[in-house]
Amino acid sequence: MVGFLILSLLMLPAAWYAGRVDQVPLPAQRAPTTSPIPRPAIAVKVAFGNASFVVMTLAYFVCGMQLVFLTTHLPSYLAICGMDPMLSAQTLA
Repeated sequence: MVGFLILSLLMLPAAWYAGRVDQVPLPAQRAPTTSPIPRPAIAVKVAFGNASFVVMTLAYFVCGMQLVFLTTHLPSYLAICGMDPMLSAQTLA
């Protein structure tokens, strides 16, 4: 219980930071130039330079990791423990 309390207290500053991401000033627009860097590399650089993209990527990563655990590893773990693997479907629901 104490661990969850600590995690919830850590989420408050993170939520405050994520809520302010719309207020981050954007860099000045530069004139397009030809570059030896391939276009996908430019796209990745621009994407990870955007605070909104980074926050959403982290959010999808966290959510995706939970879904992978619930749908892939939990049924096997429950079967090893002698429990009904259907409990993982109930957990997901």
